[in-house]
Amino acid sequence: MKLLLLTFLSFFSLQMLFSQNITIAENHNDKAIDELMLGNNKTALYEINQALKINPKNANYYYIRGMILQKMNDLNKALIDYKKTLSLNSKHIDATIKCAIVYAKLNDKTKSCEYFKKACDLGDSKACEGYYKFCN
Repeated sequence: MKLLLLTFLSFFSLQMLFSQNITIAENHNDKAIDELMLGNNKTALYEINQALKINPKNANYYYIRGMILQKMNDLNKALIDYKKTLSLNSKHIDATIKCAIVYAKLNDKTKSCEYFKKACDLGDSKACEGYYKFCN
């Protein structure tokens, strides 16, 4: 009986710790978004990196970091993060569109069109317009 109680308490403690860490990560994410909106890109990058240290499996954190890096004009690193977002959530339309945009900025029309098509297939009408206008 004591072993069962100890196991239950250990599990409950781990669940609470995990929940607290997720909340801390979300707070860092929120701060990163706020700082990005204010144009404080370095602070935003610091905050989102803190969130990723706590929860490296969160697709949206990579997406936010990609946006920060894109704003800092580090397009290759932004692209890596957008693709990481898609590896964790293949239906993330915004990351798909961002890949298309970054590839266009890198003058890779083939890849840009590939991602515009994917976003169109996911149901984004503006991506469809872009695809049919620029890729056909």
